[in-house]
Amino acid sequence: MVGTSSGAKPTPAQPGRYRAPMRSILLICLAGVLAGCRSHGGPRAFVVSSSLYGEAFDATRDELRRAGYTLERVDAANGELLTAPKTVAGFATPFAPEPGSIGQMTDDTLNSQPRTVRVTFRDAAGGPPGVGDVTETVEVVIWRTNRPGTRLETEAIRASSVWIDPALAERGVRNGMLVPLRRDDNFAGELAGRVRDRLSAEREE
Repeated sequence: MVGTSSGAKPTPAQPGRYRAPMRSILLICLAGVLAGCRSHGGPRAFVVSSSLYGEAFDATRDELRRAGYTLERVDAANGELLTAPKTVAGFATPFAPEPGSIGQMTDDTLNSQPRTVRVTFRDAAGGPPGVGDVTETVEVVIWRTNRPGTRLETEAIRASSVWIDPALAERGVRNGMLVPLRRDDNFAGELAGRVRDRLSAEREE
């Protein structure tokens, strides 16, 4: 007598079984990209009274830290804040506050482009904060890593080489140095807007 298996037959895979989870994952990724591509902008300078200068300075310092920047200079007497360079990776960091468009995110993904932020507080004569209104101005600069003389080998990246131009060396141009590329007024406007909103909220409390 030949025995027969009483086990249940395997259930055939259903074509639509994994569609819902994959759709959810794609929606989450798309939401992340759109969150990074939110519209930025607004004026990057605004005026506060001298009595609010201390609050504006502290609020700006806190917002820079909240955005992930390391402060290199904090000079309340002369009205200046300066950050160290911060690099974002475009699509690899979709929730970073800096990129404002698909093109900008693509550029940040393909290139090493640190940003620095400089905030100045000036009186009506252009000097350090004193008596009267104070103008706060936010400037964001995008830098590009300069690598002159780099020859990339397409078949073997390890075979790439770098040649040294004596003329560039005499002018102080070094391989890997940062050179200013352009200003990022959109992000500067967003930072300025955050400080304005924070000051307004504090006055309403």
